[in-house]
Amino acid sequence: MASDASQVLGSAQLAGVKVNPRGAAWRRSAGRSLLAPLACLIVFGRRPTGGPAQTPQFGAQALLAVTRDDLALVTAGKVIARVPRSELSTVELGRGYVKPLTICFRNGDTWRLEVVCIPRNGKAARAVATALGGQAHQDQRTSRPARAS
Repeated sequence: MASDASQVLGSAQLAGVKVNPRGAAWRRSAGRSLLAPLACLIVFGRRPTGGPAQTPQFGAQALLAVTRDDLALVTAGKVIARVPRSELSTVELGRGYVKPLTICFRNGDTWRLEVVCIPRNGKAARAVATALGGQAHQDQRTSRPARAS
């Protein structure tokens, strides 16, 4: 899957990250063996739960793309959902190897996604949250102290 959806969206992409439906990594890993659920608990934390969500349906992975005017979910060159950025209420990127990404809209709808932080994907997730004016939680083990000027 391409990481730039500018051509499909007809607008320059400011940021983008590959996302999964919430709980996809846990479900894929937990059924591997008898001890897999315990390993998932150690690596991913508790099984993801959440309130009701209106996340658009897509396969295993999609690209969450941010343009100047829109937020879009794109897969295989097809736009699944597109929402004007003016409709966003809050964006929150959680902590962990599999970071929960929650996007809330002014009309009360919520998208619950997850970002598997393979190389570069964690940085891309923070770029998306920042571009949308959201909150990205920093893992305290890897955060660096601010320098004094």
